[in-house]
Amino acid sequence: MTNAQTAANTAQGLALAAQPAPAEVASQDANGVASQATPNRTRKDDVEFKGFAKRMIRAYGRRAETADPWVVKDLLELREEIDRAVVGAVRSYRAAGLSWGEIGYELGINRVACFKRYAHLVGEDDTAKAAS
Repeated sequence: MTNAQTAANTAQGLALAAQPAPAEVASQDANGVASQATPNRTRKDDVEFKGFAKRMIRAYGRRAETADPWVVKDLLELREEIDRAVVGAVRSYRAAGLSWGEIGYELGINRVACFKRYAHLVGEDDTAKAAS
């Protein structure tokens, strides 16, 4: 992919991100993030969105590599945002009835490791729930 294509993709992604949320997703949290999933979203949409996010993070990382020392702190803040998003997803999956084993499988870890890592973060630190 050429630099021009990358710039065009980034500009297109930023334009899409700047569009107002549809009425179905109008409620937002304090950070401006929609509080419910976009209806009719497909796996292809998720893959494309993930690709966009990865390109943005890589581009930001290149800034850190070019002697902008404050960018490293910003990258760590992005990592914290991702960690919060994962905890929110795990909380949502548990509320939907998924087991720690099912969630762990998707995270690439076993159910015990998943429970130890996330149970206290999602308010389920009761060891009796580790079996589910």
